[in-house]
Amino acid sequence: MALNITINKTAVAASYPAGSTVATAVASGGTTPYTYSLGTGGDYFSIDSSTGVVTTKALMDASSIQSFSVTATDSNSTPESITSGVVYPNIQSTQQSKFNKSNVIYKIVDSIDLGNAVLTIPTGCTLDFQGGLFANGTIVGNNTKINAGLQKIFNLDITLNGTWSIVESYPEWFGAEGDGIINDALAIQKCYDYFFNIKLSGKSYFIKSPLTLNEVGSIRGIGNHSVLRIDKPVVIGISSISISDLQFLYADTNNRPDEAIIFESSDGADIYNVNIDRCLLNGIKQVITVKSYISDIHFNNCWFNRNANIWKDEVPYTVGHKKDIIFNGCLLDWTSNIIMDATSSSILFIGCYFGIFSSYTINADSLSRIKYLDCVFEVMNE
Repeated sequence: MALNITINKTAVAASYPAGSTVATAVASGGTTPYTYSLGTGGDYFSIDSSTGVVTTKALMDASSIQSFSVTATDSNSTPESITSGVVYPNIQSTQQSKFNKSNVIYKIVDSIDLGNAVLTIPTGCTLDFQGGLFANGTIVGNNTKINAGLQKIFNLDITLNGTWSIVESYPEWFGAEGDGIINDALAIQKCYDYFFNIKLSGKSYFIKSPLTLNEVGSIRGIGNHSVLRIDKPVVIGISSISISDLQFLYADTNNRPDEAIIFESSDGADIYNVNIDRCLLNGIKQVITVKSYISDIHFNNCWFNRNANIWKDEVPYTVGHKKDIIFNGCLLDWTSNIIMDATSSSILFIGCYFGIFSSYTINADSLSRIKYLDCVFEVMNE
């Protein structure tokens, strides 16, 4: 198992006196025992090389907050090391006194820099954004609601913890531009990781880095007006995900993306109950790649247009695992090639229309696993 490191921070405090514990580093994988050292922050913190406990050298509060990182080294004959990211102690923000009542509406009209500290929102409050935003720190929600339009309300250097009462969220909250040029992947990723259910506007969102869906949730657009301009794929890593009413479109005509959707489990478990509804997948080299065991995967009323290949299965058959995919009411048209290597998959096409293809190839071992019900086939070139 590869060497990993986790930093467990202590509870939020207004300040930490000298010698206070602010975090504990915990290594895993590799070869025990581990040796811990500070990668950065040695002027302000100390660390126990055996236990990974990090303590302050002097009084630290919001006005003097500093960061650190920790390196863990294992006991292998050829030692391996890993260093954490930059960590700030859980110190209460100087803004906390302005957020001290429960069940009220706080109007955010200015930019609020938390100074790498923690702001805890009292129970049952609403953050009503009227031109302001939060930057540079951590906000802990307590069943917190958000009232905001399609505007930036969080810098990308904001971390959200706690509980949030959000029905739908918007990538614009994290600065997505939707102009098809600026990379919006990180804004969409943050939005999904924190709120799980995303509503895309009628814009073109450039996906220049992989978008990974490892939490149960949904991404919903408003039909062909909502475009994911794909340079890197959407990776579905967990069950019970819904994607609907949007386009997957190539970002560069001269350099079309290799993949649009990848099924690859984040924890080794099977992926099931995924619905992709009313989507247009256009101009992709390889639309769907399967790298994990999947079942109950539904493509409903989707249009696959001008793609090089539709399907690629990279997972061999294993007893106890199944791969069931249904294409329901889909249009598959103007595609160079359909490669249906479904040796270990069961694919059902219901009410689908197969348009013009330059070739149509099915692995011989896959024929018994592919079924067609009430489908229409146009003339194919080969």
